[in-house]
Amino acid sequence: MRYRLDVFRDAALSERVERLGLSAPSDEMALEQAEAVRWRCECAGQSRALVLTREDGAAVARMGSRRLSGYGD
Repeated sequence: MRYRLDVFRDAALSERVERLGLSAPSDEMALEQAEAVRWRCECAGQSRALVLTREDGAAVARMGSRRLSGYGD
């Protein structure tokens, strides 16, 4: 299944800084890939909000870096 992962600069989702295409057999596997991107941002010291969407347009997850506490976690 195909997924889209949008990475935003802030929790308001006002400025997208990156869009990634992911492929995974299940939502759970796609979520693991999204977590890896989240940790990449964390390690770089960047506060980011991430939105994982299935190819049919259904939102799978919204998550934020630890610095955006309370967003999606």
